[in-house]
Amino acid sequence: MTLTFCVLWLTFSAFGQNKKYYFEQGMAYFKKGHYAQAITNFNQVLKQTPIAEVYMNRGIAHERLGNYEQALDDYENAKINDKKKKLNKKYHYNSANVYVALEEYQEAIKHYTTIIKRYDRQDYKVYFNRGIAWQGLKLNLRALKDYQTVIRINRNFKQAYLQKGEILQGMGKTDEALADYNKAIQLDATYVQAYLKRANLYQNRGKISEALTDYNMVLKLQPKNVIALHARARLFLADKQLEGALQDYSTLIQINSKDIRALHKRAFIYMQTEKLPEAHQDYSAILTNEPNDLMARMNRGILNRILKHYPEAIADLTKFMQSGNKEEKVFLNRALAYRKLGKNMEALRDYDSLIQRNPKQADYYNNRGFVKMKLQKYAEAVQDFDKAIKLNPQFGYAYNNRGRAKYHLKNYRPALDDCYEALKYNQKNAFCLHNIGLIKWAMGQEQEALVMFNQALAIIPNNTEFQQSKSKLKSKLNKND
Repeated sequence: MTLTFCVLWLTFSAFGQNKKYYFEQGMAYFKKGHYAQAITNFNQVLKQTPIAEVYMNRGIAHERLGNYEQALDDYENAKINDKKKKLNKKYHYNSANVYVALEEYQEAIKHYTTIIKRYDRQDYKVYFNRGIAWQGLKLNLRALKDYQTVIRINRNFKQAYLQKGEILQGMGKTDEALADYNKAIQLDATYVQAYLKRANLYQNRGKISEALTDYNMVLKLQPKNVIALHARARLFLADKQLEGALQDYSTLIQINSKDIRALHKRAFIYMQTEKLPEAHQDYSAILTNEPNDLMARMNRGILNRILKHYPEAIADLTKFMQSGNKEEKVFLNRALAYRKLGKNMEALRDYDSLIQRNPKQADYYNNRGFVKMKLQKYAEAVQDFDKAIKLNPQFGYAYNNRGRAKYHLKNYRPALDDCYEALKYNQKNAFCLHNIGLIKWAMGQEQEALVMFNQALAIIPNNTEFQQSKSKLKSKLNKND
């Protein structure tokens, strides 16, 4: 909440034209918000004569620049040089406001209370500012009492309704809070903060339509209001209105390209809508600004694997694990990337780690068995496929892989049985059909093998391995003829 300060004008008939010039220049700069230049001119006045009012105004300029200690010094000097004690109330008021800015709320309350007791019991702004200080100390009942006093003195002070509503909402008195937010909006139909508070209350009550209406109003008044954009995007996302959420997060990123939260959310939406390159770009933007963002590091690593950027996937996922995080999906995706690069020993180590962490996951045994086949450890591969099938008796891919491993071990009949079992779960498994062809060829059933190769190629016509098997078999058959 913005606090108000007392700015003073002077007549300089008693002090001469030179000081009058600097003072008026200082005030002109002050009105334009050029506080440093205002201070420079006020300094010229004070070099010649210590004038209480000039100290007061210079203090306010320092406060505007965040020079709070200098501001307090100037207010103290204003009090010292105020021979007629005309500025006492202003000294306490401005000092209190600076203490609020410094979050020294006890000191602020002392000054506000002094004003109320000694100078003015009807100044609603003093009660209001003291309420802010009480809230800073989390003494909300005292703050509430001050806001009630403000409203009793001035029923049209919208900020008091807003702050009072916030406290009541925190106390669970949502009906009373809603009434206060409504009153604040009634007093000012463009009061953005009141719409935001009311939207939050509606959202907490599950009245999503009403909350969206308020967020829409905020964005009509302030199209770049970051709070409303984030809140509305979350509501869209929760309601699976992905396009609306995407637009809001994109707007947030246009406002601030380093909005990490918006980048994360937009990347998530891109992943949900299978716009993987766009998601990858957002995660890269996050990591440019926050290299230690582990969620972005992991997700980009997984995306790199899906997008077939295997070395980059391994680099991202390895860096993620170096932070001490050992999530299963990270090991799995790195193992898959190693496999694609032919780094089977590295893949094997990751599958070992996965199985150590989760020994009841059939997929992990199947994948490790596949890697062991690549390393020509066929007997060990069969053992892994056995475990996969024990955990999931309907695991068609594991039956097919076990059949292939048994083929390499020359156990042709059991191999064929496994491959036919696999076909029960997917009759169009081209790899299974190809494996049956290899087994039948090894068993001397060459014409049947050729039929199986043709069936496999009918499903995946461009598979090089299938083509080579068919070509070699046909060459052999032609020689025999």
